[in-house]
Amino acid sequence: MAQEFEIQDQSIKESATNDWFEKTIVGLSADQLTYETKTLDPQSREFYEQIATGNLSELMQKMTVNMQQYYFKEIINAFFTELFTIRKSKKPKKLAFDYKGKQIMIWVEIPENDEKMEDDIFLSEATANYKFSNTGFNLSATIVEDSDKLPIPPHYINFEFQKV
Repeated sequence: MAQEFEIQDQSIKESATNDWFEKTIVGLSADQLTYETKTLDPQSREFYEQIATGNLSELMQKMTVNMQQYYFKEIINAFFTELFTIRKSKKPKKLAFDYKGKQIMIWVEIPENDEKMEDDIFLSEATANYKFSNTGFNLSATIVEDSDKLPIPPHYINFEFQKV
């Protein structure tokens, strides 16, 4: 019985891999045609030229930036989803972000003695960090109360909530 599942699993993997190769080849052929006709978008054109000319160092640097942007967006979305959708927390008075390497720092100002909001923020931070623990990216929240009268540090980017 277990062997039957292993064979099915292997068959599914092979099918998915074959589909991926087919789609990749079709995509590369389409990109080659648009490259030759100079209708390929500038980012893709630059990507292929870097690969073709062996400029892998610059390519890897750009991929690192793209990876950071992707994971920053994903981990912040996970934080917001946990905080506002799952925990249904109120919006903090102020919210700002900064990052260094793989660490995203969050500055949060909450009303004085709002223990629920403070707990929600810490638990949302922990949940987002858990979800992305295998990536090396993490959040670190600093929580201050409005009575502390501390300004957002100047290197942080202020986050403005949309008015609904």
